[in-house]
Amino acid sequence: MSSVNEIAKITKQGAVLLGKYLSCDGFDPQRTAGAITHFHGDHIEDFSQCLGSYKNIFVTELTRDLLIAIKGDWLKYRANLIAKRFLAPFDCGDDKIMFIPAKHVLGSAQIQVETEGKKVVFTGDFRSKDTVPIKTDVLVIESSFGDPSFVRKYTRDAAIRKLVSQTRKETSNGCACILANRGKLQAAMNILYKADVELPFLCHPKALRVTEAYRKHGVDVGELLPIGSQRAEEIISRKQPHIAFYPLNSKVHAESIYTKIVVSEWDTTAPMYYKPAKNEYVLSIPDHGDFNELMDYIKQSEPELVITENYRSANGEIFARQIQKKLHIKAKAMPSSP
Repeated sequence: MSSVNEIAKITKQGAVLLGKYLSCDGFDPQRTAGAITHFHGDHIEDFSQCLGSYKNIFVTELTRDLLIAIKGDWLKYRANLIAKRFLAPFDCGDDKIMFIPAKHVLGSAQIQVETEGKKVVFTGDFRSKDTVPIKTDVLVIESSFGDPSFVRKYTRDAAIRKLVSQTRKETSNGCACILANRGKLQAAMNILYKADVELPFLCHPKALRVTEAYRKHGVDVGELLPIGSQRAEEIISRKQPHIAFYPLNSKVHAESIYTKIVVSEWDTTAPMYYKPAKNEYVLSIPDHGDFNELMDYIKQSEPELVITENYRSANGEIFARQIQKKLHIKAKAMPSSP
């Protein structure tokens, strides 16, 4: 039987190794199978290498559709990209794996591996309020906001209400442009659609495929007009009140007619909502747990060992020290800093 120190690690290249076979969110040449927690860019950097090397790459059904939307339809025909349902255990060698919802973005998963009588869980990125903690022997946890000073003073629901109210205000006699990263942009569409903001929704062509994947899995955004289409261009030229949705950092067509609302992740140094420039606002809608929420997850998980993610976050070592100090649970950051 393996010890808790042997069933999980994070390599210097950012691959999260679980059990005997699986490499998550990164490539490791010694592993035979891969898994991806979700479709954000920093978690699929090694996707092509994994696809060309591993016998199997496991993803949730939703993440598979989102990867196809991003990478292209050719991915439908790759037999080693294998979709699995949430909460349905499956075998990888003699290890048993299960995807458990993480509530970060559509399709995001926690990954649980049972190996030689021990259980290890990798949270991936997760939104604490809606993510069920998993009891485990070893917990590999994200550290995005693992510094104890990173405690939010507002709720996600408050930020959502502000998005709706500010968008209504800006479109009462004008036009608003929402800019956000993949996933958050589609979430903003869905929020405004469910709030009955009855205006034309115009969408940048680069965001359409991901948005259609969201729609396929039940995230309704109403009718979307592609920017560049005849109907969309007529609405823009007439300055008819509408909402345009653009990927973050895109060049905005007819920029002068818009008030921009940039929807971002929580900025620990800024308020929930602020105005950095004329006709531009920044609104934070968090999809990660803050320090207190991360600590609460660990308490409920009751692990023997915690490994804090120190590759995509700069807070892993701080977080590990805080876990040991406040929760009296063995913790270490991986990969360790030079």
